[in-house]
Amino acid sequence: MQEYCCQRDQYLISEEMLSSLGIKASSIYEHETTIARLAQAMGETTGTGYAILPFCHTVEAKALGADILPADAAAGPRPGRYVYETLSQIPLRSFVHTPEIQHLLAACQELHRAGNKVAFQITGPISMLSCLMDLSSLFRTWRKQPDAVSAFLEQLVPLMLEYVEAICCAGADAISYADPAGTGTILGPRYTEAILQLFTLPFLQAASEYCADRTALMVCPLTMADLTKTSAFPPGRAAANRLLCRCVKAPSKPLLH
Repeated sequence: MQEYCCQRDQYLISEEMLSSLGIKASSIYEHETTIARLAQAMGETTGTGYAILPFCHTVEAKALGADILPADAAAGPRPGRYVYETLSQIPLRSFVHTPEIQHLLAACQELHRAGNKVAFQITGPISMLSCLMDLSSLFRTWRKQPDAVSAFLEQLVPLMLEYVEAICCAGADAISYADPAGTGTILGPRYTEAILQLFTLPFLQAASEYCADRTALMVCPLTMADLTKTSAFPPGRAAANRLLCRCVKAPSKPLLH
């Protein structure tokens, strides 16, 4: 099976692009029409044929209270100070009712109604947490209170599924899942296995049902590679690939690799 991924750590939105569209870097998420215009421009620039949403990996973290610095001439939206010191302080609440994500979903609908193909990126738990707290605190909790981390990840799954359902209903043609800070090469075998078992696998299995035949669900090749190595598939790589073939549908035209 070919591997597709449309998510990268950050899209480089040039000053020239923003200037040509009359958009301020600090206000790219403030209105659905602005978002839609920029998403179309990003699709044209990358040559994928898809309008791409959102433009960074911080929107879910911001919905959970992260301090996100607005885009400027130097870089896109990015984490500022850590808001939380411990995992227990993070409020697990719906993403879809926050203003920024409401604007993104409205932009997705606007693009879909205008006949555009839309690829919508979503982010995994470790990348979210890296915007919310010092990850060294997370790993200390993981060592001392593994049940607390397990409970957090399990409670995050339905919130992400609600988000996936909203994206599907908004008319997205593709959803791309990635967790740039949560790959096996970064976390190591022990924590990677735990993330896959507690979050990634149950989330992707359920998300594939939400997407059904209306939206392509794609997974970052790095996450796919981690899944093929996990003990969740006792026979090994072949069983993992069979599951991924059921859960992950590639679009007719590749997005970004």
